[in-house]
Amino acid sequence: MAFTDVERQMALDIYRDRGATAAAKEIGCSRQTIYDWLADDVSTDESDLKRRAERADVMRGILRDRLLRVAVRLVDRCSEPFVWYDKHGNAHAADEPPGAEVQRLMTAAAIAVDKYRLEMGEHTDRQSNLSVAPIDLELERIVAEHARQQSI
Repeated sequence: MAFTDVERQMALDIYRDRGATAAAKEIGCSRQTIYDWLADDVSTDESDLKRRAERADVMRGILRDRLLRVAVRLVDRCSEPFVWYDKHGNAHAADEPPGAEVQRLMTAAAIAVDKYRLEMGEHTDRQSNLSVAPIDLELERIVAEHARQQSI
């Protein structure tokens, strides 16, 4: 079925408001068609492309900061009180998480740090001989910021 330019624009407007599924359902096409129309609709205006690139840089900076904050929070949770529920729904508490939970938390923290390093353009394999000074400085900055916020 061929769609008019008006239907395509209406579908893109619906997509921006409510997502691809709603747009596809309302217009009567597949979600892939909506995505294809979006790709066709990408602006080639140089100023628009520059704005998008700048926004992407800002968002990546935010992502990097959040990845490190999550990593620090996960490490902190390894020494915080821990509550779990048994199969009967009874709550149990301990001064800190059991070993298996600590292992899960540290694995998640390591993944967050690894993703941060990828975002920074650093190598993440164990064979790499690159300096880790930038990540160490950033970790120190975030840990200090976290400590400062905890004391407020």
